[in-house]
Amino acid sequence: VKTGPAVNSAGPPTVPSASQSCWLRMVLRSSPTERTVDNIGDQALCWVAQRLQSLCRDSDFIARQGGDEFCIIQRNVKTLGNVTSFADKLVQGLSDNFTTTKGVIPTSVSIGVAVYPGDGAEVETLLLHADKALYNSKEAGRNCFRLYSRAQNLHVVKEAALKTSLYDAFDKREFQLWYQPIYEMGCGKIIGVEAFARYIPSQSPWSPLLRSDQDENKSIRTGAFLHLMERMGKGERLFRWLVQVACEDLAKWRKFPEYNKLTVSLNCSLNQLKDSNILSILNENLASQKLPQDSIVIEMKEDVFDSEEPKVQESLELLRASDIIVVLDGLFCSDTTPLLLRKWKPDRVKLDMSSLTNKYASMDDQEFIADLVKIAQQLSGAPIHAGRVETSTQLTALEHSGCEVVQGYLFSKSLEAANITRLLSKNESLELPAKYQRK
Repeated sequence: VKTGPAVNSAGPPTVPSASQSCWLRMVLRSSPTERTVDNIGDQALCWVAQRLQSLCRDSDFIARQGGDEFCIIQRNVKTLGNVTSFADKLVQGLSDNFTTTKGVIPTSVSIGVAVYPGDGAEVETLLLHADKALYNSKEAGRNCFRLYSRAQNLHVVKEAALKTSLYDAFDKREFQLWYQPIYEMGCGKIIGVEAFARYIPSQSPWSPLLRSDQDENKSIRTGAFLHLMERMGKGERLFRWLVQVACEDLAKWRKFPEYNKLTVSLNCSLNQLKDSNILSILNENLASQKLPQDSIVIEMKEDVFDSEEPKVQESLELLRASDIIVVLDGLFCSDTTPLLLRKWKPDRVKLDMSSLTNKYASMDDQEFIADLVKIAQQLSGAPIHAGRVETSTQLTALEHSGCEVVQGYLFSKSLEAANITRLLSKNESLELPAKYQRK
């Protein structure tokens, strides 16, 4: 599709001599059937041509690069604000329905933008950078645009480095399981541990790019690599490994007489629940270590409970019918929480004190915290678990409001399994809250 004086089917022109030009890569999608522009046929191409003609200036170069991809070059761009206004205008103008002989078809668009000369001085460089911005736009969801930036480019390169390193991480035994103690509020005794996967990459050519994600122990936290593992198709394998190691460690710790009812909490994502037979994985490892079902706690975010996918619903129903403890993690982080509590009736609900602090300015106000806990108790009828507790103010409020279980940096960071063993062997309880007050 081309319009205006710059009409050339061979591809985009050379970089213009104007002070600034805007290069946009665009992907147009038809949904929900996901048919591309080519498949829809000439009717769609005519609709796109007419719509782009109405949205662009006569001096703009517009080319269809094949399939559902288009390139637009806009000369004489004055400011970055002009660029974003034009990109937003395209998003609004193309996120619409068009009518064919077969009915009305909705469309959506993703746009990536690079600006000459700041984002490149050559055609190939500008197209490459617009492509990278387009990739970020697709990742962010449809009907949006993204500008290229060097920071984005670095993010893409770092993600590629991490992905390459993760391919053989299982074979190299580069994953470790760390645990954060969970305490009973009344007596300060450890009643469980929450397991967190850590990736500790070995030395490689990619190491310099991974250092910014590593902590003082040279490990990379789960949040930095879980979604990438899932996109690589390795999410289920990671969950299987996590369950196996956690059950092996728990079986050892339960041999301490004082901790024969210790539990281990495992986080399960929406994709892991969709892609794996979770109950079979859990039962297989529990049986191999002679552990009861109620020694495992499965923590899941609200998006899991809110999912309408049949596989997810089936897995949740199987978990609720078992003795495995089910926790809704992230209470009040979404407007759907009350409905989810009524529908699924989790065994425990968890407050993420750090996320709530970011959401509510009053999370260091003791009365506000106490009210939040009481509302949670009334809605769920289940014990309240407070995670990521970081201040003595929060702890005092939780203690007086009837919260039963706590964990967080105020008490202990995540520890290697060997350090958990040493901690349990001492059989010490916390003195709550005075011993851990922060000034």
